[in-house]
Amino acid sequence: MVTMRLTYYPDITQGQTAERVREQVEVFAAALGEQLGSDLGTSVTIEVPDVMDVPEQYDDIVAGRSALGLLKPVAYVFAHRRDPRIVPACVANRPIDGVVGTFYFGQVYTRRDTGITSLDQLDESRAGQLTMAYGDRFSTSNFLIPANVLRQQAGINPFVYFKRVDFTGGHDLAAEAVYEGRADLGAGHDGVITILAQTRPDATEQLVRLGKENIHSDPVVVHTGVLPEPVTLESIQEACVKVAKTPEVQAALDLFWGWVKDLSPTVHENYASIEAALAGLHLSEADLLR
Repeated sequence: MVTMRLTYYPDITQGQTAERVREQVEVFAAALGEQLGSDLGTSVTIEVPDVMDVPEQYDDIVAGRSALGLLKPVAYVFAHRRDPRIVPACVANRPIDGVVGTFYFGQVYTRRDTGITSLDQLDESRAGQLTMAYGDRFSTSNFLIPANVLRQQAGINPFVYFKRVDFTGGHDLAAEAVYEGRADLGAGHDGVITILAQTRPDATEQLVRLGKENIHSDPVVVHTGVLPEPVTLESIQEACVKVAKTPEVQAALDLFWGWVKDLSPTVHENYASIEAALAGLHLSEADLLR
């Protein structure tokens, strides 16, 4: 009999209750364990411990206490840096602009009445006049990649260019701040404006995207150094792909990760844009996870 642990973090999906998210993560874990057991000819149980915050989940997999994790992309990259045996097995596939693929994006947006329609307008004349709303400092699409968009595409320092920078605590909170005029620019994932429009119907008219950058999507992460025999990275990849095609697991993935339609195998090199953003912004593990 083989037993492994799979961890997840609290804001894996916004707009769902903690109980509902946990229920669906457990659906995925149970199906994955059953498929692995069938493929390998042994009993496999995948336990889901209590939800962990992002730094705790990162520490957990780096220490080898769990073999599996549903990690934020940026937390995964730092974990791989600490131990190269920690690798992505599969990636969540989402529909972006009508096409299902392995990427989503982080974006910078503004409120239409600011009069800003492109990142080119963030020049010296506006320095020190605007306010910026990020989400969590450890979020890939709610902070890291949008900040790098401002650095690369607007040519500004995403921290000191603004009169004020707020870390609001989430995609939805940043979007609300921009919509309500408490911030001039905001950061978020590809669906943040659409989600806000569920409660603020005119959000898609009032909020305007200024720039974006693709992000390789959420990974199912494996610590290959603590996998119990006969489980391997390849067997986990194969089992993930199989269970993701079942209606029950498709529904679970869609709920706890948001708009996920499938899983496919992936490799570390696909997260190069995150490595580049961390280097370009001179951000360390201590800056984002502590």
